Amino acid sequence: MVMLPGEILSATKYGIDLWLNNVLPALLPFFVCAKIMTRLGVSKIIGRLLEPVMRPLFRVPGEASFVFAVSITSGYPIGAKLISEMRGKKIITKDEAERMLSFCSTSGPLFILGAVGVGMFGNTVLGWSILLSHFLGAILNGLFFRFYGKPGHSYSERRSFYEVFKEAKKESKGNQPFIIFIGDAIFDSFKTLLLICGYIVLFSILVTLLEKYSFFTFFAKIPLFQNHQFLLSLCCKGFFEMTIGCNAVSQIQGVPFLYASLLCSAIVSWGGLSTLAQALTFISQTDINKGLYTFSKLSHALCAFFCALFVSPLILKYQSVASHVLNISDPIINSSFAYKLLFSIKLMILVIFLFIITAVISRFTEK
Repeated sequence: MVMLPGEILSATKYGIDLWLNNVLPALLPFFVCAKIMTRLGVSKIIGRLLEPVMRPLFRVPGEASFVFAVSITSGYPIGAKLISEMRGKKIITKDEAERMLSFCSTSGPLFILGAVGVGMFGNTVLGWSILLSHFLGAILNGLFFRFYGKPGHSYSERRSFYEVFKEAKKESKGNQPFIIFIGDAIFDSFKTLLLICGYIVLFSILVTLLEKYSFFTFFAKIPLFQNHQFLLSLCCKGFFEMTIGCNAVSQIQGVPFLYASLLCSAIVSWGGLSTLAQALTFISQTDINKGLYTFSKLSHALCAFFCALFVSPLILKYQSVASHVLNISDPIINSSFAYKLLFSIKLMILVIFLFIITAVISRFTEK
């Protein structure tokens, strides 16, 4: 910091700007709403209703559906935080928590469609290709991890809907007035968001220093890797920070969108050391295996790469048609803070609405 004050200041400003304009509006509504829904017992009731879906597929309780929906609509690291809180309250077992982390720790549409698709490549359809590959990779990863750990409870062993409803109603009363709880939820959400801001700034400075001292081009000097030094340099950048890794892909002259989709799907699914450190901060407060979570992110990257091999050619082949179907008229990346915050609130309302519809259908089907 003493030797390179200008570079450090620029990296700090970049990290804060990234947090303020992308992370804060994307995560704040979901952090607050998730706490309120948990206090009201909504997540518990929805979990019981969707148990017949989540238990056979992923061997996890129905509450995982709520965590998965929040994760894919808001992004890192809210999935890891919610799962850690559930494990801390003994709502789920250790094995269930580790299985949930394999598919409930994802990036969100604000980053992939806005920052990557529109901002870096100037192509919304490519953003959708990466987004679908990323989410399908998470589901595929979850299906693989369903075989991990001890056998959990079968659906028939779970409590009845009436018992869960009574328990949720009792918990919703809580030990403090609801208005005070909302204030505490907002305060706790901002504390978590400031922690995330610190990690983003820290890794922004770290990557800037590594670039300054040519760490990412170090492999060019090794004879064994001389023919692949550019690819290795790109992988190193994506390993440390997914934003810088995706941006490095976009800087390749004449890169085909198919290759860009493959590489960016893997980079976003890995998430980088920055998002890994954020998630491990929450996981370390529980008995969840941190090494297994790291491995699950690597396997998620491989699954997303595999899904992109099939998804991307289909979407990019009919780009002219897809651009009309998947078009975003007002590019998210160039929008104001208020627009992005409103976009996240709309997503949160949509998630709640879809949960209500799905839960009602599930209830009638169960009857």
